[in-house]
Amino acid sequence: MRSTFVKTCGVLCSLLMPTTVLSLLWWNRPLHYQPRPLERSAARGEWLRLAGYPVLRLRGSPYEKGYQHGALYRDAVRANVRGFLDYVYKESPVGRRVTQAFLDFAYACCRPYLPLAYQQELQGLAEGAGLSLRDIQRVHAAPDLFELRGLTSCASFAAFGRATADGRLYHLRNLDWIFAAGIQQYPLLLVYVEEGVVNISYAGFIGVISGMNRAGISVGQIGSTSRDWTLRGLPMPFLLRQVLEQAKTLADAVHIVRTAPRTVGHNYIIASGTEGKAVALETTKSLCVAFGDDRAGSLPYALPVTDVLYRADLALSPEVRRWQVCSNGYPNLPYGSTSYEVRYRRQGELLTQHHGRITPPVAKEIARAIAPASNLQSVIYSPATLEFWVANADRRTRAAKRPYQYFSLAQLLHAPEVGPWQEASVL
Repeated sequence: MRSTFVKTCGVLCSLLMPTTVLSLLWWNRPLHYQPRPLERSAARGEWLRLAGYPVLRLRGSPYEKGYQHGALYRDAVRANVRGFLDYVYKESPVGRRVTQAFLDFAYACCRPYLPLAYQQELQGLAEGAGLSLRDIQRVHAAPDLFELRGLTSCASFAAFGRATADGRLYHLRNLDWIFAAGIQQYPLLLVYVEEGVVNISYAGFIGVISGMNRAGISVGQIGSTSRDWTLRGLPMPFLLRQVLEQAKTLADAVHIVRTAPRTVGHNYIIASGTEGKAVALETTKSLCVAFGDDRAGSLPYALPVTDVLYRADLALSPEVRRWQVCSNGYPNLPYGSTSYEVRYRRQGELLTQHHGRITPPVAKEIARAIAPASNLQSVIYSPATLEFWVANADRRTRAAKRPYQYFSLAQLLHAPEVGPWQEASVL
C-alpha cells in the first residue's frame, strides 16, 4: 500500500509543478452559497434503521439533502470522514500536509466539471455534520486518485434471457477496495425520494458507486487503470450519480457516459430491468466502447457467454486495451494476473456452469467465489422488480461471505414501516 502511495504522489507531483499556488487557491475558494434559514434543518429528511441497516430518506434542495445527511447521521459521518482521511495521511510517505495538497489539487481539477447542485450538497453535508468543507471535498477527490494506481479491483455481471432461471435480469456488483481504510464500518442507503434513486453508499459520501433508480437502471463499476487519463473532468462517482438521476433507458445511460468529460479508466456494467438487457462500457479519458454482446469485436482471450455481460478490469476492446496498464498491461497478455484468472475467467466459467439457472442465490455463490480479501460490498440487483440485496464486509470478513440484506426500492421511496423488513430475505 505504501509503495502505491509513493507512485501516486510522484504522478501528482508532476501535475502540481506547473500549477501555481494562486490558481490552486482560486479553484478551491469557498463555495459562496448562502442557504435559506429553512435549508439549515434536517426536518424534511428521515433516518430509519431497517432490519439493522441505516437508511436516510432525503428531500429538498441540494444543500438541504446534504444538510439532512450530515445532521441526521452526524456521528457516523464524522467518524467515517475523519477515519478515512487519517488512514490516508498515515499511509502516505509524504506527510499529512503534502497529501492534503494532493487531494485539494485533485478536487480543484474536477470542480469546474462538477454540477453546482453537487457542490451545494457537499457544503450542506459539511455544515450538517460540523466538518470542514475541505475535508468533505478531499474524501470525494480520493477515488480517482487511487484509481490512477489500480487500487480498485471490482467485478460485475448482468445475466438475462436464456441465462437466468426465469428469464428475468439479475445484476451483480462486487466492490473491492481498501479494506484497511475502514469505510465498510459505515454502510448507508441514501434514498433521494424526489429523484427516485437509491445510492448504496457510506456515511459522508454522496457519489454513487452502486445504486438503482425507479426506471430499473442499475449500475456496476470496475476500476480499469489506463495511461489515458486526466483529473480535469467529472469523477466516476458523480458520473454514475448522473446516470441514475437522468437515465430511463440503456441508450440514455450510454449517452451520458459517452458524452461526459471522463477522467480515469473504468469499465461499467449498466442494466435495465424494463428492457431486460444490459450494456458493458469500457472507458478511458478519450475512449468509450459499448458492448451489447461480447461475441462481437472483442479480443481472443475473451470468454463470451450467451445473454451475459461481465467484466473485471480487463478491456475486451482492442482500442481500449492499448492504453491499459492493468491485467499485466498492454501489450502483455493478461494470463496469470489475478484480475483475469479469478475475477474475469473464473467468473465466466461459473456463469457458463450455471447458465440457464442463474438466480439471486446463484449470483451470491458466484460473488463469493470471485471476491478477493478486499471485497467491501456485494450487491445483487433485480432491476425489473426494483429489488436488491446488499452485503457489507465487517472488520475481518469480506462482504460476499456475509449475509445479504433484502431491500425494495419501491418500499424505500414510499416510507416503509419497519415491520415488513426481513433480515437476509432468500439469501
